[in-house]
Amino acid sequence: MTRSSLYLKDSIEAVVIAGLLTCFLARLATADVPVLLTPIALVGDAAAGLEDVVYTSYPIWSRSSSDGRLTWQADLSNGQEGIWVYDVLGSRPIALAGPGAEYESFYNQGSGFINSLGQVTLVSERGADQDIVVIDGESKTIVLSTDEQAPGLAPGISISPGSVGVSISDGGIVSFRRTLDGPGITTDNDNSWWIGPVNNPQVLLREGDPAPGLPGDQIGGLVSGFSKNDAGYAAVPDSLQSGRRAIWAGVPGDVQLVASEGAPVPGFPEQFFGSFINQLAQVSSSNEVVFRSRIVDASSQPVGDALFVGGPGNLSSVLATGDPSPFGEGETIQTIGTPSLNRVGKALVTATLESENGNTRGVLMSFDLDDPMDASLIVEVGDIAPGTDTAITSLPGGYINDRGDVLFSARLAGFGPANFGHGYWLKPADRPTQVVSFEGQTIDFLEQGKLVQRDLRTSGIPTGLSEMGTVGVLLSFEQGGGGLFLAQINPIPEPSTSILLVVAVSCVALLRRR
Repeated sequence: MTRSSLYLKDSIEAVVIAGLLTCFLARLATADVPVLLTPIALVGDAAAGLEDVVYTSYPIWSRSSSDGRLTWQADLSNGQEGIWVYDVLGSRPIALAGPGAEYESFYNQGSGFINSLGQVTLVSERGADQDIVVIDGESKTIVLSTDEQAPGLAPGISISPGSVGVSISDGGIVSFRRTLDGPGITTDNDNSWWIGPVNNPQVLLREGDPAPGLPGDQIGGLVSGFSKNDAGYAAVPDSLQSGRRAIWAGVPGDVQLVASEGAPVPGFPEQFFGSFINQLAQVSSSNEVVFRSRIVDASSQPVGDALFVGGPGNLSSVLATGDPSPFGEGETIQTIGTPSLNRVGKALVTATLESENGNTRGVLMSFDLDDPMDASLIVEVGDIAPGTDTAITSLPGGYINDRGDVLFSARLAGFGPANFGHGYWLKPADRPTQVVSFEGQTIDFLEQGKLVQRDLRTSGIPTGLSEMGTVGVLLSFEQGGGGLFLAQINPIPEPSTSILLVVAVSCVALLRRR
């Protein structure tokens, strides 16, 4: 065979190799792949940062920050309990409680909330008293204690044990809801929302105080649908002592009414705010409040739902029952779910859409608040859930981060009780959806250098979605045990990377033949 014919044969083989690689990589780019799961803390593992001690319990809870840090609490073989942080430096304990430890015990509901500054909240218990603490590296700041005078309130009034809604923003603003104790405190004035810097929290709203913007009415029992942005601007839905509900927004000393049940709806002639569904309001980085409300007519009969955005005296509807669908001509919006909001003005909502012939479909979609018609369809009821051969039957909702990655939950067909057939999926902004975890899934992961395979007993409990697209998830196994995992987007090759890889492999094939 001549040299030129050898070159021709090599070239043909290289083209064939390139074609096969291109097909393989194209298939990979659209494959139903799972996220990458990395074990962080499993039952029976050596406890990070401690000697001769192992985790004896599944993590009691886990939280996450916007930059991907994780916290968790677990029991230890030495009789103590601890709180750990996982970040780029690895895992380490930040607080221990129990025999011989710094703290007596932890109150679970308020502990472990972490921000991108590395500040972590802790509610420690000492006998009948509690301290709300913020840990910042080696420093610890006591925000409020139950046995001390509550700042800004009448002498002798203190906060009671039992923190609800504790969180800390990326701007270092802490917030929490506490009941009060002391002279003159009754069940009609003992609830309070607090917000402010770690060293100076103040009362935002207190039960029994005059309701801003509603003369003659008083703040009611205070609910848990509170939210704040990084700067500390807050939105608070609440029930009034008259029985109505309302939403306020602002900062301590300057709280204003946003909307109240029975008030006229801007842009909806002769229609009024009905119930604020789920009593949940969210606030954007630009201090805009986002909430969902039932709309009623003058006889209090419901006429639909709407999603609103704005502030005191400046509300507008973003989506409403009867509005055109962003996805199909002649299709309209029938129902709207509770929104999830990121920090750059994009919302994630579930919705039911109806066609002209009366057919309906449930969808999960994302859109900019200032242009809801420019929406992205994330997933639809009836789709086959990635990583399974089963159809999605319902979409409870999800999270969206600033770059547009979406973590959503879904229920699958063919399962019985409500606690079964549930799972979580991650839709990166720039690639196909990847499965995080679902009940009955078999997962593979590396533990101490060995490949381990386990069957999931539950769908897992995600801790939220970071700006890098990572998710902390608590998983339990049919074989026993479980723990905290870090779920990361699987790095499927980009098209440009795939082309370079094809060229490189093809060139290597040619060189090896010469």
